[in-house]
Amino acid sequence: MDPGGRVGDPRGRLGEMWTWVFARSALDVITGLVPVIPIASSAAFL
Repeated sequence: MDPGGRVGDPRGRLGEMWTWVFARSALDVITGLVPVIPIASSAAFL
């Protein structure tokens, strides 16, 4: 993360927050897809 993003620098904090939000949503999408893949592949064979 950006060490210069202190409370007095709103732009640095905002960029840090958006990076965190983006990483969290990407992680949620990945972890949400992981259990679906084997179910979908097994359902395709049925």
